[in-house]
Amino acid sequence: MFSLKQAITGITIAIIIVIIVVAGAIVAYYAISSQSGPTSHSTSSSTPTLASSSSSSLSSSFSSPTIVSASSSGALTPVTIGSAVAFSEVYYLPMIIAQEKGFWAQHGLEVTWQKFNGGPAETAALAAGQIGIGLTGCGVIFDAVTRGIGIKNIGTYMNTTEFSIIVASNSTIKTLNDLNGTTLAVTSTTGLEQAYAQIVASKNHLHFNYVTTGGLPNSLALVESGKAQALDFTVGSVASQIQSGLLRNVYNDSAALPTPWAEFCIAATNNFIQSNPTVLKEVDAAFSQTIQFILNNPSFAEQVVLNFTKSNSNVASLVYNSVKASWNPSLSIDATALTNVDNVYLKYGITPNTNPASVNQTYTTEFLQS
Repeated sequence: MFSLKQAITGITIAIIIVIIVVAGAIVAYYAISSQSGPTSHSTSSSTPTLASSSSSSLSSSFSSPTIVSASSSGALTPVTIGSAVAFSEVYYLPMIIAQEKGFWAQHGLEVTWQKFNGGPAETAALAAGQIGIGLTGCGVIFDAVTRGIGIKNIGTYMNTTEFSIIVASNSTIKTLNDLNGTTLAVTSTTGLEQAYAQIVASKNHLHFNYVTTGGLPNSLALVESGKAQALDFTVGSVASQIQSGLLRNVYNDSAALPTPWAEFCIAATNNFIQSNPTVLKEVDAAFSQTIQFILNNPSFAEQVVLNFTKSNSNVASLVYNSVKASWNPSLSIDATALTNVDNVYLKYGITPNTNPASVNQTYTTEFLQS
């Protein structure tokens, strides 16, 4: 018979063997997991797939913008990137393609796309520190910094505007001058729509009235009903209505703007810049890679448009071509272009002329690829 001492020794050996087996299984699991490629990571539930066409309004809760740098172990760093709206191709094309092609993951990032119901809501979230990064208008950054909000442009990804004044196809309005004294539908009084409409009106000695609608669908409804005579919006956002003959373009706002110009930028809060420089460098690199892919692969980009808008190939082609010449894959920041933007915002009263920010306060090139 076994003695008590022998029994205890046997049990101890058995326990040690079990521990070794379990530890080996765990090591093997993580070794296999670490070999997975960037496309093996599932899309975050808040990041749209190619088939998604819904536009989220301002969420009641935000992901914390304070994160750590990408881990050298290969783990992805979670980061939230905001955009003023979801339905504009200047936002959804790069955000969706970067996710679908695995560009975020290649740069060590797991990105959540936070969509807002307009530029002012996004700017408020940046100001409150509820998000650390956002896609927005370059002029919006100048205006925000002048008003005391701590954000900077870390990369300009579009150089020209596609904002245009658009009317119903059956409207009697044929030229820009015909719009004098009419009402334009705008989603908000502080967004790019009214800003550009004011610039166009002032430069051409016209007067516009404005009605605030809270969203593009409401603006379209007012124009269709005749309660508003026009809207000032990106052509790509209403490409379906233009292609189907419901709307037509009267005036491209770029004709009223100086050159060079800077249209859309990646903005980061000063706090995020200080605490997460490595992450911002990877964000710029992934975004640059995405814009270059859009330019090199029009068929893929048009398919993204088609799936997102649930439209047809003619609409997808119209959307793609409306912005093709505007993309800036290097994300290079042109100080002269930003100065032009700032001066226009001051000249036409969009930004207060009391103690305006200097152009150097509104951008940094430290995260751009050399």
